[in-house]
Amino acid sequence: MAVSEEIQRALREQDVAKVIHVSKPGGAEYLSIDDVDVPEPGPGEVRFKVSAFHPRIDRVFSLAETVDAYRYMLSNAQCGKIVVSLIDE
Repeated sequence: MAVSEEIQRALREQDVAKVIHVSKPGGAEYLSIDDVDVPEPGPGEVRFKVSAFHPRIDRVFSLAETVDAYRYMLSNAQCGKIVVSLIDE
């Protein structure tokens, strides 16, 4: 499948991309999103753009329910991210 010239030109104009770092250094998963320089594609490579990142949220706990959120994480029953909200609704 060939990439159109218009798409290739638009991608060449972007010099910064986002990278997602996921780490788990002995505790809860840590996610950070940083800017990185976009390298030029090599021979036979094509640059592509991902327009959205939507993590799946399994359950949202209030700050008062932090202990329950931790217990839920330890149970391995989640099918997505566990969120502890700092804003009471």
